[in-house]
Amino acid sequence: MVACTTVFNTAVGHDALVANTIGANNTAVGARVLDANTTGANNTAVGFNALGDNTTGPYNTAIGSSAMDTNTIGANNTAVGYNALTANLSGNQNTAVGA
Repeated sequence: MVACTTVFNTAVGHDALVANTIGANNTAVGARVLDANTTGANNTAVGFNALGDNTTGPYNTAIGSSAMDTNTIGANNTAVGYNALTANLSGNQNTAVGA
């Protein structure tokens, strides 16, 4: 992780939260999880590439391999399962359960 002004982040896995600059209160577990995130805050992502494209979207929860992997700015979403909510780019307040 590069020098930044973030607080209360947890990153476990190859490239997890690697681009984060000021996003706070994020939890990333798995390879390439939240790896594009820069300012998004209060996100939880578990599983390979979960929330992988997220940059500024806050308050998202993605659990499962590639869950919400294309989300960039969407907020308040929950995705549980392989590829769950994978087509969401900027939608808000969505819930998807299952592959």
